[in-house]
Amino acid sequence: MNNMMNAPPPNVSVILADTIRLENVSNDLIDSLKDLGAKESTINDEVVWIIDFGDDNDLATKLQALNKMGVLFVGEPSGWPPAAIFTDLRERKLLEGTFKEISWRGPRKWLVHEK
Repeated sequence: MNNMMNAPPPNVSVILADTIRLENVSNDLIDSLKDLGAKESTINDEVVWIIDFGDDNDLATKLQALNKMGVLFVGEPSGWPPAAIFTDLRERKLLEGTFKEISWRGPRKWLVHEK
């Protein structure tokens, strides 16, 4: 897909313990998002939309609805993860030594790697 647009398409940027965060929401989605219980919020001076969910079944229902709306789902860590920042600073000789990186493979399933 071509990414020559000014802003990325509407996307689910993060799913936390009980919330779904959407970014780059277009005006044509707002009514449908409100039907899912979405509320507008501001994080770091950027408008995002937050949808609360109760359990895995509720989460699945809401993600299915977002998928049908054409909302995209972030596939890699959004932004620049702390481990990558540490690595960059180390490569630029601003710090030294190894560190431990944590990653998740699912709920309560994490791995720790020394880097």
